[in-house]
Amino acid sequence: PEGNAENGQALSVTLACTACHVDANTGPAWLPTSTEAGIGDRALTRYTQDDYTGTAATPEQYLFEAIAGPGVYLVPGFQNIMPGTYATQLTAQDMADLIAYLLTIK
Repeated sequence: PEGNAENGQALSVTLACTACHVDANTGPAWLPTSTEAGIGDRALTRYTQDDYTGTAATPEQYLFEAIAGPGVYLVPGFQNIMPGTYATQLTAQDMADLIAYLLTIK
């Protein structure tokens, strides 16, 4: 389904995604820094990198894979501590909303 970024942002707080990806440096940061673009821009090319081990062919598929199967590809320097339950916990609409939100973070 088509995602709603506003709903995705609210969901990212409800699910506590922001605890690791915004508030702490536990997981790869979503927000841009002085040396790295935000997750929305990184998703545009991450799946084309030589070290990428997943199967995504689009930014949306990459983000889906990162949420639903967090161990498929690990960003260098990080360990997989993300819950592996989102594939069954989230509805298709929830997933689309989260992905739409993440793509807005440039």
